[in-house]
Amino acid sequence: MTRDGFRVSGVRVQVSVDERPHQRAFGYPGLHVMDGSVMPANPGVNPSLMITGLAERAMSLWPNKGDADPRPPLGSGYGRLKPVLPHKPMVPAGAPAELRLDAQKEDVIPLYPY
Repeated sequence: MTRDGFRVSGVRVQVSVDERPHQRAFGYPGLHVMDGSVMPANPGVNPSLMITGLAERAMSLWPNKGDADPRPPLGSGYGRLKPVLPHKPMVPAGAPAELRLDAQKEDVIPLYPY
């Protein structure tokens, strides 16, 4: 608990409200928390990129509709998972913001031109 009496993110229901990295709320099946309240600490700067990163990480493990949930049972601890590719991505293939989980650094960041 924080000194204000709020519970923080974690992996045990006794001391936390939601489970990292899947952002699932303990005691509320289907409820996921993906806002600034899941940040482990105050970054001291504008936290928008960190919040976006945490939400994108959780969503990359979200199962497609109708598929089995690859995430471990709630409260079972951390286990490394591969990201789940969407069946119908919102951004079309070939677009600049296309989801590419197989991209290499050289594909995304061009080499120094000189």
